[in-house]
Amino acid sequence: MEIVESVTIFSAMERVWDIFTDLACWNNWCRSVKEAAKPQGYFMSEGQKLSLIIRPCVLPFSIRPIVECVVPHDRVVWSARKFGLFAKHEFLFTNLGGAVLVTSRERFVGPKTFLMFLPEAKLRNITVGMLSDLKEKAESQLPTL
Repeated sequence: MEIVESVTIFSAMERVWDIFTDLACWNNWCRSVKEAAKPQGYFMSEGQKLSLIIRPCVLPFSIRPIVECVVPHDRVVWSARKFGLFAKHEFLFTNLGGAVLVTSRERFVGPKTFLMFLPEAKLRNITVGMLSDLKEKAESQLPTL
């Protein structure tokens, strides 16, 4: 299963990047993630183990992804394993000159019987919600004229 969603954020790349990579602030803006533990250093870095709680269905679901790649203003990649399921999540940042296109691509691999318990629509809603929340936060910080 693969979920790909994008959003255009009308804000500076630096602002979008700083909001996304500052895990200390995720609990303030990201409604899709019920809890993001504040790791040492706060900002995402390669090799870092994150602690996130999401709610794809009725019960909360904790995951501990490992950050595989951080390329400033370009991409963040993390992956996790749980219950025989492997997930790889890429966030791509494209500068559009006055706006930023953020694309989320998440791939799930594992036993088909387990994947049936994670409805694609629910997982897609989490991704869409996260991107929407990032857009709202980044655009709300635009300077007023």
